[in-house]
This record gives sequence, structure tokens and C-alpha cells, in this order.
Amino acid sequence: MKKFIVLLAVALMPLMIQAKDIYTFRLTEMATKQKTGNRWGNWTDWEKIDEVAVINIDRLKIYLGDSSYTITKCGETEEQKDGGVILNFNCYDNDNDDCNVRLRVTGDGDWQMYLDYDSFSIALNMEEME
Repeated sequence: MKKFIVLLAVALMPLMIQAKDIYTFRLTEMATKQKTGNRWGNWTDWEKIDEVAVINIDRLKIYLGDSSYTITKCGETEEQKDGGVILNFNCYDNDNDDCNVRLRVTGDGDWQMYLDYDSFSIALNMEEME
């Protein structure tokens, strides 16, 4: 009986993962770029960081360290040439500034998040936590 329960749990794991409402990530690197006038600058070099990000679908919230973002609209999903996918969200942060959040999963399974404001963007490399 115990073996049956373990096999059933393994068989249902993909369905349980797809139905998850809370996703937790370890943020490992950050880069930024600024907009001056109508021109975007280059991305900075990647800087090592160690923060936690939580995406709570049920509450429409994204938490990045001490910052929080409220999701106001789930935008379109974009398929990438490498087999990856980008999920777009319209949000506002805890200062009530509007921003767009792009959650990217590459074809290789690597995760990135982009926070896009009018005059700057932040790119974050991250790893899914169990």
C-alpha cells in the first residue's frame, strides 16, 4: 500500500506543480539599465545578490526582498525562439509606481525576471526553490 501511495504521488507530481499558487525563487544576480531622453543605455555587469522572490498568484502579488508588486493585469504570453516563454504582468510597486514585470523561462529551464519602469529596468537571474 505504501508503495502504491508513493507511485501515485510521483504520477500526480506534474499536475500538482502546474496547480501551484505560490512560487519561490532565489535571486542570484542583478543587472540594470537606465533611459536618458529617448535612449536606453547598456546593461550593467551582473552583480551577485542573495535575495528571495515569491510570486503569489492567489493574492496577485510579487515579493522581492523588502519590495512588493501588485499585479493589476496579466498580459500576453510570448513564445521565444529558444523554446522559452515570457509571461507579462502590469503591476504597481509599494510606492504606487507603475511597472511591467516580465517573467522569463528559457528553453533550457533558466529563470529571469525583468522589472521595467519608464526610465530604468532591472534584470534578475533566479533559481526556483523547492
